[in-house]
Amino acid sequence: MDLTDVKKMAESSEPIEMPVSELLTGNYQFSIPSYQRGYRWESTEAGGEDEQEAKQVDDLLNDLTYFVTSNPHKKANYYLQPLMVKPRLLADGSYEWDVLDGQQRLTTMLLVLKCLKERLYGGQQFGLYELKYANRKQLDFNRITFDRASADYDFPMANENLDSYYVRKAKDRIERWYDNELSNNPSLSDKFKEMLFYPDETRGVNSSPALRAKFIWYNVQALQPGAPQLNGNRQHDIEVFNRLNRGKISLTDSELIKALFLLCIKVAPAYGSSLLTPETLVRKWDDMGKKFQNEEFWNMIAPKGADYSNRLDLLFDFIKDCSGNGKGSAYRFYYKKMHGLFTSPDINKVEELWTEVKQYFDTLCKWHENVHKHNFIGYLIENGEDLANIYSSPDLETKIRKGLGLENVDEIDTLRYYDNEGYKKIRKVLLLFNVLTCDKFGQKFPFNLYRDNTFDVEHVNSQTDNPIEKIDEKIAWVKQQAIPCLWIDRNETDTNGILTSGAREARDLITEGVQFLRDVKLNNNRDTGSKFKGYRTAVEYYYASGNRNTGMFEKDAIGNLALLNSSINREYKNALFPQKLRTLKRSDQEGVYIPLCTKYMFLKYYSNPQANVSAFSMMRWRQEDQDEYTEAIKESIRKIF
Repeated sequence: MDLTDVKKMAESSEPIEMPVSELLTGNYQFSIPSYQRGYRWESTEAGGEDEQEAKQVDDLLNDLTYFVTSNPHKKANYYLQPLMVKPRLLADGSYEWDVLDGQQRLTTMLLVLKCLKERLYGGQQFGLYELKYANRKQLDFNRITFDRASADYDFPMANENLDSYYVRKAKDRIERWYDNELSNNPSLSDKFKEMLFYPDETRGVNSSPALRAKFIWYNVQALQPGAPQLNGNRQHDIEVFNRLNRGKISLTDSELIKALFLLCIKVAPAYGSSLLTPETLVRKWDDMGKKFQNEEFWNMIAPKGADYSNRLDLLFDFIKDCSGNGKGSAYRFYYKKMHGLFTSPDINKVEELWTEVKQYFDTLCKWHENVHKHNFIGYLIENGEDLANIYSSPDLETKIRKGLGLENVDEIDTLRYYDNEGYKKIRKVLLLFNVLTCDKFGQKFPFNLYRDNTFDVEHVNSQTDNPIEKIDEKIAWVKQQAIPCLWIDRNETDTNGILTSGAREARDLITEGVQFLRDVKLNNNRDTGSKFKGYRTAVEYYYASGNRNTGMFEKDAIGNLALLNSSINREYKNALFPQKLRTLKRSDQEGVYIPLCTKYMFLKYYSNPQANVSAFSMMRWRQEDQDEYTEAIKESIRKIF
């Protein structure tokens, strides 16, 4: 494809190796959208932002010089890293590209080209590419010149504004580089002309230049043939820009690394005899991508709340972190490792790097296939453990024990819901209890289902101190919660057919509830004397212990707590235990995921079966139930200690 054909380029959706020379036909116009900052880099090293900005320019110039001098007699490509653009068809039929990522490289290269054109080609006329900053009209790149005799030589003035300051600093740096390296070196100058200005073979020239400087060109949203887009989606552009430039380069890291591998294979002279061909790599890459779309696998290894537009990016972050390079993007990490292979191709080194990728990928797959590792690693990831730390120190039980923050199992008895640190530990303990139970049965804990819902620590027996203030809510609680549950209990009899004490007490509470409703109605829907609070306490005590005068010993201890998703909790807010049990059963029948131990707890699997032989006892969460549930938790977690 002729890369100077802007229409075809606008319609291309494939990554392209774009030689700088093919932008120099006068047909390419670039625009830096208004939501981007000006021409400067943020400081990432000691020395301040201005010194770092100058260093970036110096690094590019030094890299180009080294590339040219180290490849005197062979074909080689210098890659300028990605240029992510979005084409627009203008009203006059021309095309303009919005630059979503790469404005610093594009701007610096334009300044380099201006310098070389004026100094090496004199008055010869040919086009460069045009560049404008939408929100910075004062940056007129057409006025910038390196001709000391020109009236515009001092443009832009460094003291005019911040943008002019950085452009001027880069201009001065480039001029100094030219004076030091090229002004008295015709041979080196010719090599730079060849690398940056000579037409590429894609234009059908007879002899292709040996040296090429290329952008890795990506159309973020190609134009559709026959359906030109006069107005792009600016919100989409801003979202893409934000993902690329707020330290979250994860949108494109794996695609860029894939491009690095393909380029290195392509330039390696012996790749035809290698088992690692471009076709093989693409097929295996797709296979890895499919594995990362498996929700069970993904939710075992992905940090909670991970925002990966391309899930394969996690693999390369994992490799980078395991290599001790936690800072920076995975693409930068691989670019540094592979950049030299563009100028000194080595298919064996490429295969070595690819084997490393496969080894790390296989490690993750083996973790997922092993039930025990799936459960323990998934638990650690859910609680914030770093994947690379797990890889480097695979003693999973020790990590879990340290993460719980408990000295011993008996400390579980002292944890309380209302204490912030205690709450965090309770949540970890309850999740671990569920994970260990699945592990005991040889089952994988479904982290994908767990994450699909918002789970929280909830009380089994309701809290009286969770107030019901509005009169209509009080009436609803008596009508929909208290009386329906008590109505079932009112007829319980013993083996002789005589009403039990619990049944008689249920009848008394029904009578009190009906009387409360009458009093409210007679008092114009007002709860005179705050009778509701006393009545609610009596009913809740009745369902906690079977006696209206005996409450829960420790309602905020772990024995009265369970993991439950927010949708079920909202449905039965302030409900009594029998109503919660019915809601839980119905949700389970409807396919709602309920953690295994929460289900077992409500069905009283952990309680003494000899003490739960009647419907009356099964409809209560008594102190002995709490104690037995707590002991089951401690017994399960004891293996970690």
